[in-house]
Amino acid sequence: MINSENRLKIPPDSGFEGGNGMENHRSLAMAYVPYQQFGEIFDFSEAMEKGTVFPGLYKPFQKEACGDHKRRTETGNGQKELPVQICELGFALYDLTLFLDTHPEDSDAGALFENYLQKYREIRKEFTGTYRPLGALDGNGGQLPAQSWGQKPMPWEGGC
Repeated sequence: MINSENRLKIPPDSGFEGGNGMENHRSLAMAYVPYQQFGEIFDFSEAMEKGTVFPGLYKPFQKEACGDHKRRTETGNGQKELPVQICELGFALYDLTLFLDTHPEDSDAGALFENYLQKYREIRKEFTGTYRPLGALDGNGGQLPAQSWGQKPMPWEGGC
C-alpha cells in the first residue's frame, strides 16, 4: 500500500514493523518451480534455433524479435557442415549437463549424454583429422600442436 506521502505503508500484521523490517522473517512470496522431467528432446539444429534441447523449457516470448533463423541444410561440404554439427552437439551436451547437475540419477538422460558425447568426439576427430585443429589440444595426442599451426589456411584466409 502507498500512503498519501508516496511512502510504502507496512500493514501492522505483516511482521515487518520497526527496526530493519525483518524482525519476524516472514516471507512475502514463495516461488514454485516444477521439477523438470526428462522426456522428448529437440533435434540438434532445432535445439540451437530454440536455445534448449528440452521442449518444455522453450518459451518463445519474442520469437520474431531475433529474426528468421533458417535450419541448416546438407550441402555435402564437410568443412562447412562438420563445424555446425560440432557446435550443435556441444550445445546439446551443455544443456544435458545442466539437466544432469540437478538430476544425476536420471539414467535416460545419462545414456543420451554418453551417446551425444561419443558422436561429438567422432565428428570433432573427423574434422580435425581432415581439415585443421579446432583448438589448442586437437591432434598430436592432446599435446599443443605448435608445429601444425599455419600449415592449413585459417578461417580468415578462406580455409573454413
